[in-house]
Amino acid sequence: LVVLLHMPIGSRDDRDGSREREGAVLGSAAGVVTTSGWSRRWLLAAYGLDPARVRVARPGVDPAERAVGSSHGRNLLCVGAVTPGKGHDVLLAALTRIAGPGWRCTCVGALTSAPDFVADLRRGIRRARLADRFVLTGPRTGRELEASYAASDALVLASRGETYGMV
Repeated sequence: LVVLLHMPIGSRDDRDGSREREGAVLGSAAGVVTTSGWSRRWLLAAYGLDPARVRVARPGVDPAERAVGSSHGRNLLCVGAVTPGKGHDVLLAALTRIAGPGWRCTCVGALTSAPDFVADLRRGIRRARLADRFVLTGPRTGRELEASYAASDALVLASRGETYGMV
């Protein structure tokens, strides 16, 4: 059994004992493949894994056309599952401080991974009266996702932690 690990669960809050369970799984695996040097170093330090069994395979993508953006330069794009770790609440708090019209933030990503968090975020969006400017679209793929990137002027990501920024 070889485990592919993008983001160590144990590197986050461990109130539920997930760190111990993750260590047990990784310790029993024949090998571990992770997506960054940081993840590898963290796993070795946290779980005392045999360094020969932990490898790094950095993800990649096919190059895309350069985004053309908008004529006004105010379209923000955030791509990632809407979860506490991705920091959409931090992004919303920051954007509520930017007065005046103009910016629009499109958040593309799954809305089902942390439903309570999404509900709280939606309440915050309504409270800030930003429903038309801070938009949660749900997931997009293929041409629809490509169009989102092409129309954006800046990519914004307020993650609380990333092992490898796949966006």
